[in-house]
Amino acid sequence: MADITIYLKYENDDLYYKTGSMTDFQPMTEKTIIGADKNQTMAWTCDFEGSNIDKIVSITSVAEKDGKRTTDIWADNKKPREKNSSKRTFEATVGPDGYSKENPAYYMYDIKYKPTGGRQDKDKDPGTRVPPENGED
Repeated sequence: MADITIYLKYENDDLYYKTGSMTDFQPMTEKTIIGADKNQTMAWTCDFEGSNIDKIVSITSVAEKDGKRTTDIWADNKKPREKNSSKRTFEATVGPDGYSKENPAYYMYDIKYKPTGGRQDKDKDPGTRVPPENGED
């Protein structure tokens, strides 16, 4: 699928996530930061059995969170967008800009999703860091 895939699951009235380097789903919080390197493709998906999410409604920028300002890290200014009409997978590619460990770039965002059988959309505000720190995906 993508270089980094973020699997999303709705459980216990909350959003959980897992990446390829994780063995178990973890709660997604405002402190969740997933690391990426330049030219990597990132995908957010609920397109698997047991996700309990009907669709990802949107992924939109948050100007600032926890003292971190959003940077447009995406190649050709193409922010995360749906991969197909089902809106179960969103995708974007990190641009080739030369962010360094001393000068990282953050993309702080709001992920809005619709739980299966839910009447209202829900959202979370995690982030992405380029380049990643130790311990990030």
